[in-house]
Amino acid sequence: MCNNTKQKIAATLRQMMKKHPFQKISVQSLMDETHMKRQSFYYHFQDTRDVLAWICRQELGKKLEACQAPFSERILYALQLLNEDRVFYRQVINAAMPEFVQEFGENIFRPWIIQRLYPGKSQLSENETFVVSFITHASVNYFVHFVRSREPFDPEVARERIAALLGALGLSDPV
Repeated sequence: MCNNTKQKIAATLRQMMKKHPFQKISVQSLMDETHMKRQSFYYHFQDTRDVLAWICRQELGKKLEACQAPFSERILYALQLLNEDRVFYRQVINAAMPEFVQEFGENIFRPWIIQRLYPGKSQLSENETFVVSFITHASVNYFVHFVRSREPFDPEVARERIAALLGALGLSDPV
């Protein structure tokens, strides 16, 4: 029951965001739309931004964390998922959630980057930690830029650019 309530609240918020700016959606209007009591909301979430964060973790985070493809294919997969629901993710970014977006992105990409740059290594030096942080930060900022842009997404162009980036860093995916 708990997860069904969360899913109903999340689905309703998504629907409301198609008609109204996120900032105009209140907890009360959201719960009126779900035909549930306001207290039910606070049992599951702190505020409407918390609902957005939950949606991102459920719909994007779980898929990306489960991806076991080579590094370049993981990056391409992330771009494809973001592109499929780009309007929604643009709204998430624009909902004044920079801390969430940064933390969410870092939690996804940091392990990928560590695995790609330092496979099998459990302890990183200070310099290695800097490199991972720098690349992780740059990656998250790139994905934010991608979501905000209006450029059409072409998977083949993206695949070429990812290969060029890895090549410039002296890396390539195992075949």
